[in-house]
Amino acid sequence: MKKLTAPVSRRSFLAQGSRATLAFGIGSSLIGTAFLHACGSDRSAEGGSSSLSTGYEQTPLAYVFDALEPHIDANTMEIHYSKHAAGYAKNLRDAVAEENVDTNQPLEEILMNVSNYSTKMRNNGGGHYNHELFWKLMRPDAPDSPEGKLAEAIDATFGDF
Repeated sequence: MKKLTAPVSRRSFLAQGSRATLAFGIGSSLIGTAFLHACGSDRSAEGGSSSLSTGYEQTPLAYVFDALEPHIDANTMEIHYSKHAAGYAKNLRDAVAEENVDTNQPLEEILMNVSNYSTKMRNNGGGHYNHELFWKLMRPDAPDSPEGKLAEAIDATFGDF
């Protein structure tokens, strides 16, 4: 194995990794939302929201913490929801207040112009959005494979899921 000529400090590695993760998270969230809308993802028939419009508060979890076992254990879900995601929501609300953001517009509108806002707004807005999307898309009664237009697109492109 070839040694690095210039050692990378832990701080530098973490900083670069965090920036890459944030960029990937926000980018994939925006692409994901566009993809879901293009595929006709509409949960209104199931009693859910008719869009993926995200607010600035943490949405109550629609299922109990152990509902996704054995894939995600209850302790992991509880910590992730009540500590990690709650932190993003709180810090986003703080940033919104500091920057006088119009909360009548969905968070997606802010994220579309995220470069106009502070690092605090970008980091916490992206983190909050990603988690809200995660909670909506993850569900205990999820099918084992895609259905509807998404399944048709996968089958047409790749042959099958």
